[in-house]
Amino acid sequence: MPKTGSARMQRLVGTALALLMFAACTGLSQPDDATSASSQPRTTNEASTASTVDGVVEVEPGVEPIIDETPLPIDPDVRVGALDNGLTYYVRRNDAPGQKLSVRLAVNAGSLQQVEPTDQIAHFAEHMLFNGTAKYPGNSLDAELRALGAQIGPDLNAYTSFDETVYLLEVSLVGNNADTAFTVLREWAGNATMDPTEVENERGVVREEFRLAREQAGADVQRRFEEIYFDGTAYEDRSPIGTEQQIITTTDADTRAFYDRWYRPDNMAVVAVGDLSLDDLEGFVTEMFSDLGRRGDEH
Repeated sequence: MPKTGSARMQRLVGTALALLMFAACTGLSQPDDATSASSQPRTTNEASTASTVDGVVEVEPGVEPIIDETPLPIDPDVRVGALDNGLTYYVRRNDAPGQKLSVRLAVNAGSLQQVEPTDQIAHFAEHMLFNGTAKYPGNSLDAELRALGAQIGPDLNAYTSFDETVYLLEVSLVGNNADTAFTVLREWAGNATMDPTEVENERGVVREEFRLAREQAGADVQRRFEEIYFDGTAYEDRSPIGTEQQIITTTDADTRAFYDRWYRPDNMAVVAVGDLSLDDLEGFVTEMFSDLGRRGDEH
């Protein structure tokens, strides 16, 4: 189920502040790849006797982590708000570099929210948002953004982690690019089509991504590390990359069900940093997202 109340808000604040820090301090920061399993919890263990070796606290393995949900302080230059439908937003003006806009859609769901531990649905659903929405059917989003000077990879990307899925878009502020950027986020947030043909077409792409991830030099080391580090926790066997068998068997109905349940305004946040006034940035969010319905409430 979606996190509720303060826990959900704190999670979204943490994600948003991290994204804002990258955007504000480094300009156009992007992840190295489309799928990440690097979001790891900071844990404590009240039931264990901790010892310190060279400043590193050691605890007994195999216990459920206690997540530190202490709210992070918010930069006074960041304007934070929430729409009536529950969508949270964080906007900040940044004129270095000038004439740039960086936007994010942060979804408070990842591989931890999958029904089965080895499912690959969260990551597969992420891929499908680049393969058809109501306004941008098929691969037309790619053509639309190329016309703006944006390309998949450097300017357009996404990643799925254990407990979040984040979509990233960078554009230059010329013409109607700002309007287009927020329109794309709005399409991702509520209008994915999950077309069966597109799911079949994307299956090979996801399988190839799985294969490449497994063949990287450090892949075996990373897998072994995760087996030990996550043993006995909620993160055990929940790697976002999933299994190849799940990639083969995932259907459009699976991705649709995950999307409808978790991609809902009260479980998402919009982050926007760019060379526009706070009022303008907030206005785009209000205009584009106020009509976003609470899909999945029946769950």
